[in-house]
Amino acid sequence: MRRAAYPAEFLGTFVLVLGGCGSAILAGDRIGFLGVAFAFGLSLLAMAYALGHLSGCHANPAVSLGAVLGDESMRNLPQVRKGDQVTATYYESIALRLREAGGEQPRIAVSEQVERAPLGEKPAGMVVRNATLTAKVAAIDRARETVTLEGPQGGKITLKVQDPANLERAHVGHLVEATYREAVSISVQTPTK
Repeated sequence: MRRAAYPAEFLGTFVLVLGGCGSAILAGDRIGFLGVAFAFGLSLLAMAYALGHLSGCHANPAVSLGAVLGDESMRNLPQVRKGDQVTATYYESIALRLREAGGEQPRIAVSEQVERAPLGEKPAGMVVRNATLTAKVAAIDRARETVTLEGPQGGKITLKVQDPANLERAHVGHLVEATYREAVSISVQTPTK
């Protein structure tokens, strides 16, 4: 936030509280709910026109304090402008793979990757989380078309195989690796005209 924005935000918040809350306390019984609503609205409208070019005139103490006290993670917030579009995308997938154990035991592995826009660009970021579970093939029942898997903590589960041809490649002792991936990305863009 620019240097001139801090006093502008303080003044905008002060006028909103003075005009809106002041009218409710001092004249609320005479002007009623509609009068108090107009006092809030006119106070905010006046400050938006007078101070909007300096700070955007949030006139909200929480936003103002957040901008002043915010840490480095808010570094690209000043690039956001009125009319910008925020896009959020959620993605998830699961992949299964059958492989030989090679002495490896069943396990669980979780990893997370965070990326964000470089300093000076519009805010954007992405978080990707991968959870991989490796289970050992403990039993195969070709007649019933099921496979029994043993997890990292010794628990067993029997699953019906959708494609029986996959059972021909599986052997007791093989590992089944299931990777679940989910990602969330958020970006701010200036709309094209």
